[in-house]
Order: sequence, then C-alpha cells, then structure tokens
Amino acid sequence: MCIVPFLLLLLPKINHEVVAAFLGLNIGFLLVWIRGIPEDTGTILQRVARVLIALVVYIMAEQIIGRANRLLFQPIPGLVEFIRDTLTAGLFFWGAAEISIKLGLFQRQP
Repeated sequence: MCIVPFLLLLLPKINHEVVAAFLGLNIGFLLVWIRGIPEDTGTILQRVARVLIALVVYIMAEQIIGRANRLLFQPIPGLVEFIRDTLTAGLFFWGAAEISIKLGLFQRQP
C-alpha cells in the first residue's frame, strides 16, 4: 500500500501534495487495520457525529503540525512539506477513527 505513492513520485508533473495525502491515508488505514476495521453501522446522528469528529481532527492535525513545522524546521520546500502533508492525512484518518471508536460511534469488527 505504501509503495505505490513513492512510485507515483517518479511520474513527471505529479502533484506532490496529492501523493503525500495518499501516502498518509494509506499509513492511517494501516494503523486502523492493525487494531481492527470498525463496522460502518449506526444511526444518522452517529454518522453525522463521525463526520464532525473527522473535520475537527483534520483541522487540529493541520494546525498542530503546521505550527510544529514553523517552530522546528527551517522552511525547506519539498521534503518538509511532503512529510507535513503525509502526517496530516495519516493523523486525520487514524485519529478520527480511534476517537469515534472511543466515543462508541464505531464498533470494531470481531
């Protein structure tokens, strides 16, 4: 799953932000998969709550990683931005799923 995004980097004129997001989502999915994929069931209110949690997690991850990037690293266009985008997407996917599970909005499959 994580090899394909690196192969996409070899294509000319590929958008590196898309590749970083794809890699981050793959890593996030892998972390969720290791502990068990949650079942996609629930009421409409539970589903809306999961979407809202995902939005909050994405905004928080973007803000925290963006601020850490400015504090810890010199602005190196390219690698640092790629890592930032990868971490943001991975934390978004994994964090939203784990928080939803902890709040009882998802149930892990046995």
